[in-house]
Amino acid sequence: MKKILLIVVMFSLSLGVFAQRGGGPREMPKPEQRAERMTNRMAEQLELTDEQKDRIYHINLKNAQERQAEMDARRAEADQRREGRRVQMQEQIKEVESILNPEQAEKWAEMRESNRQRGEYGPQGPRGHRGTEMRKGKGPHVEGSSQKGKQKQVRNRSKKSTDK
Repeated sequence: MKKILLIVVMFSLSLGVFAQRGGGPREMPKPEQRAERMTNRMAEQLELTDEQKDRIYHINLKNAQERQAEMDARRAEADQRREGRRVQMQEQIKEVESILNPEQAEKWAEMRESNRQRGEYGPQGPRGHRGTEMRKGKGPHVEGSSQKGKQKQVRNRSKKSTDK
């Protein structure tokens, strides 16, 4: 009986894992879908009449379409900025390479490729694992990791032993 109960519990817990969405990018719902969802939620909670629901749907739809247009415009601006940075970087590379001798230019190209592969601030970058250590409660700013923190710990231990 216990085995059957354990199997049922494990099966029900595993369903949640399989039911989750994939980790890929989610597609944004269309303005019509967002307006419909918002209107239905409002209709349910506010007990709207059909006329109210219809009028509110049109308001929500107009708002969702405006927000979609704003998001599209921001995305286009971001793409333009990204392209501008790419062009600027290519110009910088040409200028610097015109100054370097062939051996230096080859070494610099290898440096750039190495940085591109690992990311300047990735785990092997100049800042190392600093970001992840700070999140895990390690690093220089966590109590006990600095010299002052160690001195405090020693004083606290000696104080506790004299209190007994």
